[in-house]
Amino acid sequence: MSPMYTKPSGRPVRIDLSNSGNSAVEDVGSAGKRQTSGLRIYQRGRNADGSRSNAMTDITMLCGGITLEGAVTAASRKLTFEVLRDQQDYYLSQIATIRRGDAIALDDGSNEYVFYGVVWRVEEDDSSMRKTVTCYDNMKFLMASDVITNVWTGVTAIEVTQTVCEELGVTCGELPETSVKVNVNARDKNGYEAIMIAWTETKKSTGKVYYPRMVGHRFTVIEKGTKLTNHSLKYQPEPLPGNLIRVQIEEDSEEAVTSLWNRNGAGTATESATDDALVNLLGYIVGVNDVAQTTKDDDVKEINDGSKTCRVEAIGDWAMQTGWSVSIDSALKTEAQLYIESDVHYYENGIHTMELELSYENSMDEIENQEIEQQSDSSGIFGTGSVEEQVWNFLRANGFSAAAAAGIMGNMFAESGFIVDVEEYGGGGIAWKSDQRWSKNACSNGPAALLAMRLYSVTQDEVYKNWGIKIYAWLRENLFNKATGAVYDNLNGETGEIGSFSLSYNQGTFLGAAHELYKVTGEANYLKDARKAAYFCISDAGMIDSGNNVLRDEGSGDGGFFKGIFMRYFVKLIMEPDLDELYRKKFETFFNNNAEVLWRKGVNKLDILFSTNWTTPASGSTQLGAQTSGCALIEARFLWGK
Repeated sequence: MSPMYTKPSGRPVRIDLSNSGNSAVEDVGSAGKRQTSGLRIYQRGRNADGSRSNAMTDITMLCGGITLEGAVTAASRKLTFEVLRDQQDYYLSQIATIRRGDAIALDDGSNEYVFYGVVWRVEEDDSSMRKTVTCYDNMKFLMASDVITNVWTGVTAIEVTQTVCEELGVTCGELPETSVKVNVNARDKNGYEAIMIAWTETKKSTGKVYYPRMVGHRFTVIEKGTKLTNHSLKYQPEPLPGNLIRVQIEEDSEEAVTSLWNRNGAGTATESATDDALVNLLGYIVGVNDVAQTTKDDDVKEINDGSKTCRVEAIGDWAMQTGWSVSIDSALKTEAQLYIESDVHYYENGIHTMELELSYENSMDEIENQEIEQQSDSSGIFGTGSVEEQVWNFLRANGFSAAAAAGIMGNMFAESGFIVDVEEYGGGGIAWKSDQRWSKNACSNGPAALLAMRLYSVTQDEVYKNWGIKIYAWLRENLFNKATGAVYDNLNGETGEIGSFSLSYNQGTFLGAAHELYKVTGEANYLKDARKAAYFCISDAGMIDSGNNVLRDEGSGDGGFFKGIFMRYFVKLIMEPDLDELYRKKFETFFNNNAEVLWRKGVNKLDILFSTNWTTPASGSTQLGAQTSGCALIEARFLWGK
């Protein structure tokens, strides 16, 4: 995976425009340290060739309304500020316009930037002389990006963190010392989640609470709740004013539990713990610990007596950020150590204030691990159990989400139970339904061939590739018109009769399987088959709405999904480098027209609802299949970007 952001090489240089318009250039060295008076905001823009500039330009005098915020639940810290947008201004003419992707640094003159991140959103309108800029620190890249290495066994949280950061182009900083070995299954998780699974597993052994944060451009992890030294919240009598402005303490029992019960494997709930004092105070409120496996009677969680939070408004202190703890002494609470759960800092016209939410408990953003399933050594191709169970478990263990696994398996499991009749009915193929074993359908064989090839791509086991070739060969021989490219619906294995109508779903899974086989084998006939199936679907009068040159309405229910399935594999074929350019242009034209017609004619813009007919918007409501197909086309059009 290519990093989404890479720190520029070389030493950053700051260009200061705050001295009466005279540019002063200062080398700040690799540590990025600089002593200043007051808060400064710097921009790192881009050079004429589009590369990121190595110069940090002071734009403080052009900015106002600076807000910096973070929270345990948000992970990535957010910076917003306003900047003048009048390009006639002298100082604005000295710097590049702020754009998405520019680096922004907030500097209070200390050894580390208060904030270092990237511009993600710029908002402006012609009625205002200012535009609003929204930035996130580099934690954003970890939250938005999948990881390459999905499963680790017998590693430390440090190793997981360093690996993920390296893969995603984020600089890794200081991490807590730990020798605890953990197993991490990060399938379907982003970089942040993968890291937090590792530290959550570490917490189970150490009992310590961990919190990830960015220090400048470096990703770090701290022991959450570590007390800030030389920083506190207090009222002080004159003439020694303190920093507290307002304190509010809130106690809430709406989510309280006074008695905890456990549900065992048989589904029976038994009392585990009851707080008699809470019962006397609030009444009898039962909470059930519902788990899949048997829970021991002594497996008791702490009784929850509700929530208690402390909110303060105070004179600003950049050191007081989420993840640390701080002592507070107020009229409502004597000296105590509380934990910063969220912070919002405001800075304008040299005035810095902040709002903090403080918790009485030190909690962590725990992300639970998924069990790392091991493939069985039994004689079954996929393990033990029914074939359906074997394949499902195999897909989930190898990183496919439940939705993705279901999509891959399609009608093969949902309706056929994976019945492969090598000799009975039609000389092979996969039945459509378990009670109609004689009905061999394109909708069960196309997805089956796709499944086999995807399993091969994951495992490199020749068994799966051979099954993919075998299933596809049967489908091609029995339900594919080699002259026209039509994929027929079904073969009646008892009578030999062919259901000679075609559906976009069958065309799509057939061409998808053919394309997968081409990518693995390099055999040109597979790519030719995929091209023929695609061309038939976009050109045959029975497949399209010729007046609008889009795929026809194939009805509600399951039919609502069909067009989206075709488009999923159609766009992959368009992106195939070896596809003949003549056909690519034809396919591109049809694909783009479908997306444009759907967006112009076939969407209810008020609710963004799609109907089964891509030329007519949905009225009030729609079915999941139709909505999924419409979303699939728009998403494919966006991702492809041509």
